[in-house]
Amino acid sequence: MFRKNVARQFPADRISNSKYDATNESLKGTPHNACFLERNVTAFDAEFFGMSSDEDLGADPQQRVLLEVTYRALEDVQAIVAGCDILLSPDCFIALSALGFLSPDGVCQSFDSRANGYGRGEGFGVLIIKSVDDAVRDGDTIRAIIRATGTNQNGRTTLAHPSKEMQAQLIQSLYDKAQLNPLDTQFFEAHGTGTAIGDPLEAMAIGKVFGRGRSLDQPLIIGALKANIGHLEGCTGIAGVLQTILVLEHGTIPSTIPSLTGTNLASAETHG
Repeated sequence: MFRKNVARQFPADRISNSKYDATNESLKGTPHNACFLERNVTAFDAEFFGMSSDEDLGADPQQRVLLEVTYRALEDVQAIVAGCDILLSPDCFIALSALGFLSPDGVCQSFDSRANGYGRGEGFGVLIIKSVDDAVRDGDTIRAIIRATGTNQNGRTTLAHPSKEMQAQLIQSLYDKAQLNPLDTQFFEAHGTGTAIGDPLEAMAIGKVFGRGRSLDQPLIIGALKANIGHLEGCTGIAGVLQTILVLEHGTIPSTIPSLTGTNLASAETHG
């Protein structure tokens, strides 16, 4: 396990920094770096997948890499849940920066007092889902068991200013549905985008559910993978699940990079 920040400048073979005009005030604060994959995203064996050269050229690079990752996942198998994200153009960086979503630093400073927006990242992930009974019957490798799933929204709050009450309600309802006790949980993989508004609200929701009745010698460790590999957008949920599975398998919780300066986790303590 390498303890490092993987954010770097735009790969020269994909995105030209000439797209950015340093004198253009409207682009001020737009990051020039993100958590890019260290691989050639255009390399693809079309013949292996039975694709013609025309199909290969017409396919989105995300589709091609996702096809490769899915094939690897199917070597182990049933239902497929996948996510992907490749950053091919600066246009989205510019648009998201104009909306105030992105950190000028290009990284997610999750639950940090320096949180100033999210940093984008690239990634691919595939989960193969199967019923426990079928997996046991077929002798499959079971990496983890999903005890409950759910989603909610109050219809009023925005993407940038979510409801802490609804987040807490969702977490509690899933624990009730799965017949689990929040006090038995030792690790929680959070959304943790690194925004000054969203992180404290999420911390309050976590504290409300997991802090009630918890003693000081029974801490809840909160993880936020985005701080290490960026916000993978369409793949970020899959990445969080994969991190949690690996934490359970290896008994090791990766440290958050960069290290916290101050913290927005105090909200979790005061709402427990």
